Amino acid sequence: TVSAIGTDSTKIVMGKKMVFEGDKTSCGATFIGNQTLAFSTTGSKALGMDLISSLILNKENHEFAERFLLQSEVTNEPVRHGKYEVYKNGQLVLTGTTDENGMTELITGTDGEEIEIRIVGDKE
Repeated sequence: TVSAIGTDSTKIVMGKKMVFEGDKTSCGATFIGNQTLAFSTTGSKALGMDLISSLILNKENHEFAERFLLQSEVTNEPVRHGKYEVYKNGQLVLTGTTDENGMTELITGTDGEEIEIRIVGDKE
């Protein structure tokens, strides 16, 4: 396994540290830049550069942007098209419906916030 040893640890995309041109790998290789950039997650389409740029958050402020997989506690299966509520520090801040893979929409916040996601009601 080869690991990236990035030089800028303040840029985070979807919870992962970014690697830039010139950064080194654990085996001594150097990353080379690419003019095109796409990002995808399991079950989603590739995202364009504008959306990727909007997901980059400053780690120094301990910010995050994540999607969460909601699963049944009984069957361990994804909760597809299930309604959910997101609470930050005890306050309702977002309601939504999971996608066909059981994923929430993008949820942002800071590390100091307490995030609670509740599955509510029946699937439609």
